[in-house]
Amino acid sequence: MQKLVFETTYLLKFVEPHGRSSGSNPWSLRQMGIYQRFETDTRIQSCILLQRSIRLKAMMKESFERKTTDNSYLLQHWSSIHLLMIASISSNWDSYAKFLDQKIDVIVSSLIYFPPVKTKL
Repeated sequence: MQKLVFETTYLLKFVEPHGRSSGSNPWSLRQMGIYQRFETDTRIQSCILLQRSIRLKAMMKESFERKTTDNSYLLQHWSSIHLLMIASISSNWDSYAKFLDQKIDVIVSSLIYFPPVKTKL
């Protein structure tokens, strides 16, 4: 069997409530990084996660606690961690968009509209 090595690295941006009581914006735009190396012949994988989201930490813990006969879900296939990361960042975008929509409504409602004045030349 030919030895193939897959290496993947990328950065994901996501929003999370920051938990601070100060300020008018309860959200923080954050990012997490991943590096993964997978060797096909030995099925050995190395994975480094940087700045995991709160939701990803909880999902990973649940995955490791929910054992299958051999491994946790995360260790069954090299792509599992990527699927879990993408699933973890999708949860807050809807709430964040609603928050921004409310902020825009406040700005729009405070605008005063003046119709254009027609002048004769």
